[in-house]
Amino acid sequence: MNVPESLFDETTLKIIRERARTLKKNPVFHGKGVEDIEQDLAVRVCELRDKFDPLRQTWHAFVRVVVASAGCNQIDAHSSVNEKTRRRQTVSLDCAVDQDEDGLPLTLADTTPDTVPSIADEVAFKIDLAERMALLPDELKPVLARMMQGESHASIAEDMGLSKMAFSRKYATPIQQILAPDKFEEYRDNSASA
Repeated sequence: MNVPESLFDETTLKIIRERARTLKKNPVFHGKGVEDIEQDLAVRVCELRDKFDPLRQTWHAFVRVVVASAGCNQIDAHSSVNEKTRRRQTVSLDCAVDQDEDGLPLTLADTTPDTVPSIADEVAFKIDLAERMALLPDELKPVLARMMQGESHASIAEDMGLSKMAFSRKYATPIQQILAPDKFEEYRDNSASA
């Protein structure tokens, strides 16, 4: 099918509307109307219509790809703007965050701890964590390494050919149980007696 006489036939409009409604649910688009999102997507379709090749795909498949890509680009653009704004915001330690029991303003400085953890506390924590990690079965260690590098559970599960639920049950939950402070003593006792 070639580009329709009218670029925006009923099916094309339906594709754009569906994508706009989906995007509107994303918190990035808070305050932006569905119509504005639809307009942005329609403009993107117009901009890229010369790239349409009827030998490679149908017009509607092309529109789906364009609006999906444009939607992702909009989310990325809004997210990066919000992230930059969030990073630049500074808060004074003198700003009031609450009230104490006498009704006097409680500042952010009042809520910060009086002491900084000592080096001995930090070393003890690292030793404790190392002991816990040593208890991990060998099949859990590479999974923990990937999780500590910031990979999502979904990404690791997909690479392993597992559903997220199966990954959680077989890997994530046991790791959390072994590394959790309240479960650690129990797990160590059980593994020592086994």
